[in-house]
Amino acid sequence: MIQKRVATLAVVCMVAAIAAACSAGCLVRDGGPAKQSVEGPEFHQMTEGYDDRVVFKVIPRSDTPGTYVVNYSILQNGTTVETRSKAVYENISDAAPIVFVADRSADDAVALVIEVMSTDGTVLHTSTTSVGPVRSDLPTTPLRPVPQ
Repeated sequence: MIQKRVATLAVVCMVAAIAAACSAGCLVRDGGPAKQSVEGPEFHQMTEGYDDRVVFKVIPRSDTPGTYVVNYSILQNGTTVETRSKAVYENISDAAPIVFVADRSADDAVALVIEVMSTDGTVLHTSTTSVGPVRSDLPTTPLRPVPQ
């Protein structure tokens, strides 16, 4: 009877050890380490609208310079004025973003449609950003107190 309990306990311990190894990732079916996908940084945008131009900045949240492949279109009043596919931008970082400058008159609406990918084709960022015409009918409010 004691031998039966010892054998059962040994089997239970082996099953527990195998389960622990599997859940810890030590045992992989192909015999090699599990591969993790390498993703690029997250991106954000800053847009500045002026009477004569719009500046779009697409900025990675990374200080490390990287190379990115970009598909983009710039539209003015709904009409495409510039488009490029698979444009390569090198040495892009938080301090050196991807920048687009679109000329416009005060009555124009300008939009940027963009897709940023890593060099292996992984899509890192997609967005559509638009800036409407300049409105002169709005009252102006200073951003800081005006000295009297």
